[in-house]
Amino acid sequence: MSIEILSKSLSAQIAAGEVIERPAAVVKELLENSVDAKSTRVDIEFKSGGKSFIKVSDNGTGMSKEEALLSLEQHATSKIKSSQDLFSITTFGFRGEALPSMASVSNFTLKTRNAESSEGVEIFVRNKNVEYIRACGMPVGTEILVENLFSTVPARRKFLKSDEVESSHIIKLCRLYALALPHIAISLTENGRILFKSEKDLPLPSQVSKIFGSNFADKFILMPKAFRGDMTVTGMIMRVGESFASSKNIYAFVNSRPVSSKAIFFALKDAYSAYLPSDKYSGAVLFLTLNPNDVDINVHPAKTEVRFRNDAAIKDFILQAMSEHLESVYKKDPFVVESKGEVLRTNISPVFKNVENLEYISPVQAGEITRAEFSNGEIRIEGTTQQTNSVLAGWSYFGRVDNKYDIFKFENSIKVLNIKAALARVYYEEILANMNEKKPNSQALLFPENLELERSENEVFVNLRKYFERCGFVIEDFGKNFYRIEAFPSWLSDTECLTFLCDFIEVAKEESFGVADSNQAREKFAKLAMKNTRSLRIAEGERASFDLLASLLDCKVPTNSPDGIYTLKELDSNFFKKLFT
Repeated sequence: MSIEILSKSLSAQIAAGEVIERPAAVVKELLENSVDAKSTRVDIEFKSGGKSFIKVSDNGTGMSKEEALLSLEQHATSKIKSSQDLFSITTFGFRGEALPSMASVSNFTLKTRNAESSEGVEIFVRNKNVEYIRACGMPVGTEILVENLFSTVPARRKFLKSDEVESSHIIKLCRLYALALPHIAISLTENGRILFKSEKDLPLPSQVSKIFGSNFADKFILMPKAFRGDMTVTGMIMRVGESFASSKNIYAFVNSRPVSSKAIFFALKDAYSAYLPSDKYSGAVLFLTLNPNDVDINVHPAKTEVRFRNDAAIKDFILQAMSEHLESVYKKDPFVVESKGEVLRTNISPVFKNVENLEYISPVQAGEITRAEFSNGEIRIEGTTQQTNSVLAGWSYFGRVDNKYDIFKFENSIKVLNIKAALARVYYEEILANMNEKKPNSQALLFPENLELERSENEVFVNLRKYFERCGFVIEDFGKNFYRIEAFPSWLSDTECLTFLCDFIEVAKEESFGVADSNQAREKFAKLAMKNTRSLRIAEGERASFDLLASLLDCKVPTNSPDGIYTLKELDSNFFKKLFT
């Protein structure tokens, strides 16, 4: 096999694959170039998810004819002068291959004019070949049109997702940059309809509310700017008492660039470790500034990941800033939240932390147990005494350990009830039973809740709607991607109704929940629902412990949670013998 040099055309297409992964990457590169051109306004238009049409126009400095032609040459740039510049990057769109890469895989039109020119220049490139160069009338600035993306690389085009999915990536990108660049007004238009318009120089809470909606913004509090050396951090962090089902609501900006960073993620995780259950996530909109020499943004070809010179120092600084602010607001009490200027105590249970399992002998067997009727938290017992005629006959309550385990005596052994696993089993079977009813139990909301979804979330919601309605939600259409929740299932509380829906959709989106109507699909829905409800709160007192036990024993599978965790363990004489031998 002989070795040959690739043609320039093929090399350009390979380079394009590194930079231009999907339509959103085109928007990103063009938007960043507009930022570096000192634009104060950027207008973005796209069609068919960006596959057939993307146009980005700005009012920046523009280019002369000579500069415009040079910008289409491989590795041409006005922003990198030496190798040292690669390690102290203060610009956005510095990658020289972005424009030629786009031009190699699309029909590419560049119009531009600088302040020194009386007219603009228009350049049209098809398949890397310049087909014409001509004068054009236009204001100072640049307009770039990318049509039929990947038309010259059909194999890459077929790997693009649906128009809906590709559109959602573009919308998310523009929202992030609107947050990162408050001094620039950004508009986004799809198929002639304006989807999004940011405003210049809005205060951060107003900008977050405008970009993501008030329901999202209300979950956050403003964090004042903190300093350490030449580093600063500020932004909005999540209120105690709120949570998310995934980590997708962590928005980090380093020197005004949207990025992902493990140091920032783990700082946030540690700051909220005492405030959140282990299966929930915090959220934040954080802005970190530091010396460009201390951050490497070239870890990822699209510059979405960063690496710090000292990750530990960054994490420690952000963790300290967030922790101190949370403590000052909530006075070191994880059960207090803000509400319109008041301080209220919540019903949130303490965080569940993993403990080492004892060497239990065996789980309690379902065959050992007789049944009792359990309804609305009340045990209905036949006969005159609980001790002789109910499922609880012979059960004695000893107490609770660490708010995680209830200890009972039954016959000749000690029974340990895993409270969280038991609650999960009870809720799971109640949700599943409600879904199997022809008319599931619902409770009407005194004031209906509005549910507004992003496009990608709406696609998931439409697929899941029948499951939501089958388990007790009453949902009315109220506009495009907009719904009104009139009623909710009996197993859910009214205060968590909207949060439950949003969290569930978020998790279902990540898990690619199927739409087939089957017992397996309903069971998966019930399991996800059980995980996302915040009603798994632990009531205290002997009666509450007996209520939970009776409710568990009334389940079809009382021995395990839906995740397979034992709900009851038996400690017999052999267990205690082992402790002392």
